[in-house]
Amino acid sequence: MSNKQQGRIRLIETLRRITLAVKLFPFIYDAAFITFFALYSFFGKTGMADIINYLVFVSPVVVVAHLFYSKILKMCKWHRVACSLPILPQAVDLFDKYMYSFGHYEWIIVASTIILSMILFMIAIYKVFFTDEGRIC
Repeated sequence: MSNKQQGRIRLIETLRRITLAVKLFPFIYDAAFITFFALYSFFGKTGMADIINYLVFVSPVVVVAHLFYSKILKMCKWHRVACSLPILPQAVDLFDKYMYSFGHYEWIIVASTIILSMILFMIAIYKVFFTDEGRIC
C-alpha cells in the first residue's frame, strides 16, 4: 500500500472518529446537564450550586458552534435538538431574571423545564440511536 493510500485511510478513520465524537458528545453532556440542573434546584444559592453552575454552564455561542458542526457533518434534526437542549433552561432563567420574576411558582417552572428537557432528550436519544432516521445521522 502506498503512502498516499495510507494517508487516505488515516484521514477516513480520523473523520469517522470525529463524526462519532460530535454525534455522542451532546447526549453525554445533556445527561449531565439535566442531572445537574435538577440538583441545582435543590441546592439553591449555595457554594455547591456555584460549582454545578461552573461545571455545566454552556454559552449560547458554544451551542451555535455545536449546531454548526452538526450541520457540516449532516447530522439529523434530532441531533440538533440534543445540541440545543442547554438553551432551554437558560432561556427560562433569563426570562425569570429580566422579564418576569416567577416568585412563589418558580419551582413549577423549573420542574416543568427539567421534565420537558428530559422528554426531548429521551426522544432525541431514541430517534438518533434506535431508528433508521438516526442511522443517517
